[in-house]
Amino acid sequence: MVDDDPAVAHVLATLARRAGFEVVTSGSGQDAMHLLDERFDLLVLDLRLPGMRGDAFYYAAAARQPWLRGHTIILSADISEQADDIVRSTGCLHLRKPYDVPRLVETLRTLAPVTRANSAAS
Repeated sequence: MVDDDPAVAHVLATLARRAGFEVVTSGSGQDAMHLLDERFDLLVLDLRLPGMRGDAFYYAAAARQPWLRGHTIILSADISEQADDIVRSTGCLHLRKPYDVPRLVETLRTLAPVTRANSAAS
């Protein structure tokens, strides 16, 4: 999970862990780039990140881990047409902040491949 707001990242990580997921968080796209040597099954990221927009990080991550193309959620409070165009260009699922918690958890479970974490939570 990549989000520059520590409070949001903490809440998202807590929700995901309670749903049975293992979670790694990062506060910026640049910092998260260093994590991409590790395999991730799902990517959740904010659209507006300092130094690197969320879509730029998404494209870099998907180039290194192609399976993330169908397993990414972009979160954003930005309601501008530009933000919608950016999200649309990625083809990622988009949830607007503030997000509905049950919907977010269900979306995580839907997008995540069957893993030890979410099969244990079932």
